[in-house]
Amino acid sequence: MARWLRRLLIFCLLGAALVAAGWTGLGRIGAGMCGVSAEATRAIAPQTGTVAVVYEYNCGATTDFATHVSILKPGATPLGPGNVFVADTDHGRAEAAPWGGPWAALRWTGPEALELSYDASARVFSSDPKVAGVTITFLPVAR
Repeated sequence: MARWLRRLLIFCLLGAALVAAGWTGLGRIGAGMCGVSAEATRAIAPQTGTVAVVYEYNCGATTDFATHVSILKPGATPLGPGNVFVADTDHGRAEAAPWGGPWAALRWTGPEALELSYDASARVFSSDPKVAGVTITFLPVAR
């Protein structure tokens, strides 16, 4: 077999091995770096006991601090990114709250209705108006 053909074959086999490693999870080494760093506040819905939580979900030094909000079942704690709201300070345009991300506050207005106030200067990545049967009203507040 010609020397160049042997090298090409080895190169292709190594490439295939790297792709296979990525598919089996070895390529996701950094994914485990994210996690809930600090729970800022939680509010419990009247009658249903549904929980709304404001927390910081941090993915390390290469990302800004972010505020996440999730709707959870009673007794649960947040384990991943917010299912209701995710925002950051937009490189300091919004003032950072004690947990590092932009300010946000919760108020249940009914058993299945939540009011989420947040810093109007924050950069919002996601805001879902209905999660787990709860209707969320978003109120940007100039601070």
